[in-house]
Amino acid sequence: MKSKKKAEIRDIQSNEEWDLIYFHSTVIDIYQEWAGPTMVFEDIFVKLKRNLTQAEYLIFYSANCENIELLKRYRDYCEPLLLFFGNKILVHVQYHMNAPQIEKSIEEQLSKELQAIKENRKREPMDDSFLTKFSDNNGSQSIENKETLSNGPILYKDESASLRSLLMKTAEKVDQDYWLNPGSYKLDVALFVIKPDLVANGKKDEILDYLRSKGFLIHMHEDKLLNDDELINIFKPDSNVLDEFIRFMSSGSSTCAIVSKGHTGRSTSDDLRYIIGSNDPDLARENNPDCLTALYGTDNILNGFYSSHTNNEALKEIQIVFPEYQQPVIKGKSIDEYPHKTATLCLLGPAHVRSRKEAIIRAIIQHGFEVRYEKTYTFRPDEVESLYIKHRNADVFKPLVEAFIDGPCLLLYIAKENCVSDFCELLGPFLREDFSKMPGTLRHDFDETTMPVTTIHGSESIIDARKELEQFFPYQQTLTVIKPGLTPNQKNDIFKRLNLNGFTILMKATRHLTKDVLTQFYARHQGLPWFNDFIQFMSSDICEIIILAREDAVQALREIMGPVDPVRAKTDAPESIRAIYGLDIMRNGLHASSNNKHAREEIRLFFPDFEFIKTKPITFHSNVLTTDATISNDLPITDENDLYYLQSHEIMYELAVHTRTNENENEESAVFLTLMGKTNETKKLLLQYADNNIHPLQSNQIDLFHFIDQDVGVPKLIKFSHDGRGFPKNWSLANIEVTISSRNKIFKFDINELILEEKLSYPITDIIDIEPKTNGNCAITIQTGSAKYAGTSADCSILLSGSQGVYAFQLRRSLTNRIPFQNRYRDVFLVNVDEQLHDIQYIVLEHNNENSTPAWFVDFVIVKILLSQQEYFFPVNRWLSIDYFDGKAKIIFSTDKQKISSNEIIRYEVYIVTGSMFDAATCSPVWITINGTRGSIVNKYLEIAENESFPFEPNNRDLFILYDIDIGELNKLILGHENGNAEQGWFVESIAIHIPSKQYQSEIYKINKWLNSKRIDSAPLVEIQIRKPMKLNRNIKHQQATVPQLMSNTIIHSVPEYESSYTIYILTEDFQSDLIKQNVFIDLINETMSTNFMRLNSKIETRENLERNVLGQFKAYGSHIGQINRIRLLIRTPDQITRWLPRCILIIIDDSQQIFKFKNSHCIIHSNTNGFLTLSMELEESQNTKQLDNIENQLENLKDDYTKETRKIVIDKRNSETYNK
Repeated sequence: MKSKKKAEIRDIQSNEEWDLIYFHSTVIDIYQEWAGPTMVFEDIFVKLKRNLTQAEYLIFYSANCENIELLKRYRDYCEPLLLFFGNKILVHVQYHMNAPQIEKSIEEQLSKELQAIKENRKREPMDDSFLTKFSDNNGSQSIENKETLSNGPILYKDESASLRSLLMKTAEKVDQDYWLNPGSYKLDVALFVIKPDLVANGKKDEILDYLRSKGFLIHMHEDKLLNDDELINIFKPDSNVLDEFIRFMSSGSSTCAIVSKGHTGRSTSDDLRYIIGSNDPDLARENNPDCLTALYGTDNILNGFYSSHTNNEALKEIQIVFPEYQQPVIKGKSIDEYPHKTATLCLLGPAHVRSRKEAIIRAIIQHGFEVRYEKTYTFRPDEVESLYIKHRNADVFKPLVEAFIDGPCLLLYIAKENCVSDFCELLGPFLREDFSKMPGTLRHDFDETTMPVTTIHGSESIIDARKELEQFFPYQQTLTVIKPGLTPNQKNDIFKRLNLNGFTILMKATRHLTKDVLTQFYARHQGLPWFNDFIQFMSSDICEIIILAREDAVQALREIMGPVDPVRAKTDAPESIRAIYGLDIMRNGLHASSNNKHAREEIRLFFPDFEFIKTKPITFHSNVLTTDATISNDLPITDENDLYYLQSHEIMYELAVHTRTNENENEESAVFLTLMGKTNETKKLLLQYADNNIHPLQSNQIDLFHFIDQDVGVPKLIKFSHDGRGFPKNWSLANIEVTISSRNKIFKFDINELILEEKLSYPITDIIDIEPKTNGNCAITIQTGSAKYAGTSADCSILLSGSQGVYAFQLRRSLTNRIPFQNRYRDVFLVNVDEQLHDIQYIVLEHNNENSTPAWFVDFVIVKILLSQQEYFFPVNRWLSIDYFDGKAKIIFSTDKQKISSNEIIRYEVYIVTGSMFDAATCSPVWITINGTRGSIVNKYLEIAENESFPFEPNNRDLFILYDIDIGELNKLILGHENGNAEQGWFVESIAIHIPSKQYQSEIYKINKWLNSKRIDSAPLVEIQIRKPMKLNRNIKHQQATVPQLMSNTIIHSVPEYESSYTIYILTEDFQSDLIKQNVFIDLINETMSTNFMRLNSKIETRENLERNVLGQFKAYGSHIGQINRIRLLIRTPDQITRWLPRCILIIIDDSQQIFKFKNSHCIIHSNTNGFLTLSMELEESQNTKQLDNIENQLENLKDDYTKETRKIVIDKRNSETYNK
């Protein structure tokens, strides 16, 4: 019977076999390689062949979508997946497993196909875009350019002078360069070993010279005969080759060298392993013929070389070989590296993949680039259009799209210092007429003259590189389960392989899984014949459950793991984990998530509290100023030394752990410590990497650890925990001392006992005061703005001028922050001035406009002379930037009226609401003057909003923070807008001011006015007379406010009542956006008039109403229109990427209950360079009814039609309360 089934279904494994298929009444089971064909389908197909009267017309196939280019788009959707072809046209798709439904669908499609043949007609093709990320019909989309919006202004004409331009430029510099940290740091090094056979053959000097030519610095090297213990601790050989390995390594001396590369050495281990290559010389010659193992290796033991796997392992290995060696300390600047700063994307089109792939990769490597990852990818037209959207108006755009969809492409993740700029230089210009004159570039040397355009692509900027790498090599987390039956040595080898392939272990647990948990975990396979036996096997012993992270982690792990059948794995992927350790399909070594969706579901099952990470984490901590703090509370003056110290969100902890005994001295113990205060606690602090010892927590040893975490106040308890492997054997502690330098105190916890599971927390026993570190008599406090890019990496300085002299200081070492002048930072600098200095006449604050992000927004400066107790406050509230505002990076402040106490400095919160019209926004300067009974705050520019990246966008409620002197009770506001273009303006709805320290807030003052000096219907500024502020009632969240009397030369009119309201239902098929807050507008049009663009409002967040497969309800208000023939949709997304496919739109005129229905199949695509794009739709049908039930029926029919067309379930969010329940 089995052979008969196999005869019924032919398995397609290649493009050539696919081309020979007879596509008439053809049913194809699409599967992925790891899963294999769907076994149940064989029974269904045999049954249909036997029972159907016209079964001879049916042909069944199974096809591997991994090997066939036209099917690769269906990867991750085979759960399972059936395609039905009629006369070479895809006419039906069956998704998910439902045997009766599959039988019924095949019978129906066969009947339709026979009818079409009888009538001699073609069937309509099936749109399978619901299985893929984007729709395929975008090539014919109808989009109006922004120039067609004649009835609205074009915003941001002068981008070069706008704050928006400055922030975007700063963002790119942040990504392009490095965070610089002044001060000394330890250079990371690695151990490099040349094995005895090469040393005996005289190859040592040749190999060391080769390393030097690749940029490695050799600090020292020595020929040594390593003993057995040293060999085992360094090389950790497998037990099955242990004797042979020791015999070979003991045959002569090995050359041991300490090497480093780069400013910090952080990439030394990775770069060294890449230079050495695979342990297997045969694989090395195949994959990287220029590596050392390929050039000098013979077999897995005589492979020539060894290097440290990680920088942490390197320190331990170096200590074994060179026990007296001290890690170098570098005086200079340390660089925090992370992949997007040193990586870019390279894409080879189909023509280059077919003919020049290996040569191009070799050329890239020869120019010093590291190819970290590579994968083949088949593009759809819309993906190429999105990739080259900057060239969409060029003549080469259409040939470019056609060239990239001609076959499989190759994606390369390449890395190098200054990678993006260096690779762009190596790549050459985009146009053939330009790169044809530049020999030595990739596009010149590997030009395919038969193609109209080049198909070698590289990211053009740091921003592009980041987005493209995140698209094609996304940073993902995936789950793997090491199944029962593997030995500890086999598990260790698996961990090594994962590490060598770039995976990071985020969490690990050893568990005995119950049958209930396993049944839930493998629910997708329930009902299959082997299911019960498999659950029995998985519950027979403990499993290792691991969360792994890497770029493109899900697919990469499956490739390393190999096919599900070990027999097939030994043939197709002999170096895979399953090929080496798998016994059969059930005992194949380990499980891995099949796609990103399953990975998240499986991780949630085993680790419900796990927080998924979208980007690779950066090891960077900061002290940030809390948003609800006031200066008088944030900057107290201590009685002991009259110095400022910061009560901030995060502080530095120094832990001194005194260990008495530990019998696991050669093993790393994953032990955690948590500091607990009165109301909160720190995260778990890992006691693994001590600052003063390579092997921490050893007997009779004191280890120092430094952590930055949230401030818990006075630590009350310490609590120990571990990662599931238990505490070290007989681990006894004497005490732990926690030093908080900013408070000049040591908190001591006496323990004097073994650490056991029964008792994990210990109370504080003593608090010790320590001498403060004072080395100055003048304190300078500088508050940096709170915007994302308000901080500076430039070198800053300050000049103090008094009657007794002038003093200039470089501002480098902050008492409160490791890296000064970052956004939201309050930095305190202690400097020395002469004792005769008693007053300050003026100060000069400046920076040198160098390094990556020089632009700097400063809130204020306070100078305090400690000897005379004189304080001077300087409200800055401006940018220091040559690219913005007045172009100054140097400002001068006099002290005529600034000699005040810091207690008089308060925080003002200004709330401004911009109008909801699509053209209500502005990027021109906005300023405010606040008058009070004791003084004024004059002409303060509102540039940095607390809650928005770009302020003054439509319908934004922006919060601005001003620090200034207490001007008493407020009595007047003046709000102004500097705009010289009559076409532009800013529509401001309302303004309010809060003063938290006084517990007062103003009313919400309605303005509803255009601010523009050149518009006829507007005013250049508004002046508001403030009533007496009302005291805050903290128990009432929303308070009613009345409109005050306004004092102005301009009469301010309120916005007139809208003539009509509209209820609009939108069913969205696809939505992609980087922007959290969308602004959507609609224009209703007939033969005689239009409503102009009206904003769509909803009870829930607009983004939630625009998600995929969501039916959202909106309200719009505007002029009355009786008939609707056409509509225009507009989505405003400044400086973001957006793609929106609204499938159906239903519009109801509320007063007449007329219904107008529109259908659509085109996308709105908006990018950084577009400005505005709109989508026009013609009327499909209309009906006039006043019965609400008919409206409900229309909506239900709309949802049913959508489900039938797309096979997707509609999520109805019209009633937000019902939806939330």
